[in-house]
Amino acid sequence: MATAASNPPTVILADRNRHIRELLAREFAREGYAVKGCGLGREAALLAAAEGDILVVDGELPDMDAGRVVSEVRRVRPGLPVAVYAHEEDEARPCLGQPMVFYVPKRDDPAGLVKAVLEALRARPTGPAG
Repeated sequence: MATAASNPPTVILADRNRHIRELLAREFAREGYAVKGCGLGREAALLAAAEGDILVVDGELPDMDAGRVVSEVRRVRPGLPVAVYAHEEDEARPCLGQPMVFYVPKRDDPAGLVKAVLEALRARPTGPAG
């Protein structure tokens, strides 16, 4: 993944469950990513608007749903890739028609999410995501 001389890609990780955030942060760190985690949609929108290479957002955060988080981020960073990590695709449906937004099913094994994030980062256009 990233070399020691380069900056690792940063994942903004928003999940309502602290234990899931911690598990995913460890998995992403193991693959060479930097991670900034939060548990609220407002925090996720602010973090992703200012930094990060990809946003991973829970479908149902306590203060707002994924669709609203994506709308907030899109105002300032329209090209930022977003993975909606949810139990049901219905939780992601409000934002799935937008470019660079994709659904990843929440499963017991986070490997699918890590793989999807890696693929999204490889596929994104070069240059800033904003």
